[in-house]
Amino acid sequence: MTDKRNGGLRYEDLGAKMVEEFPELEDAYRKELEWWSPDEPGPHVVYGNLLNPYIIRLLESEDSPETVQRAFDLVETLLAHEDVYVQQVAMVTVLEELQGKPEWLRLMKPHAGPLARQAVRELAQFWRGELLEW
Repeated sequence: MTDKRNGGLRYEDLGAKMVEEFPELEDAYRKELEWWSPDEPGPHVVYGNLLNPYIIRLLESEDSPETVQRAFDLVETLLAHEDVYVQQVAMVTVLEELQGKPEWLRLMKPHAGPLARQAVRELAQFWRGELLEW
């Protein structure tokens, strides 16, 4: 059951996609799945609990710009997906948290693609009522 129009990526598979892109998060992902068992956490929970803290650590350490870039490439891929639920994981769960702190905005700006930049501007307009030149 893959969706060929989006490279096989489906909303239900976003947790696995995160681990595929960031194998270093596999143990944490498995622990999250165990904690939720017999239920399964949705992508918003997984990305919010695992990917966001990982991106924040990367941004604040400034040690691994290539890994930060991979994270924002994933965000861009999700934002470009035709499924609005996939887009919302990137915008509402990942970018909404990251855009809330000016230092994170500064650190992520060089890595953000055009869709992420637009999403951050829209989030700033929504939450702060300001037009962000970002």
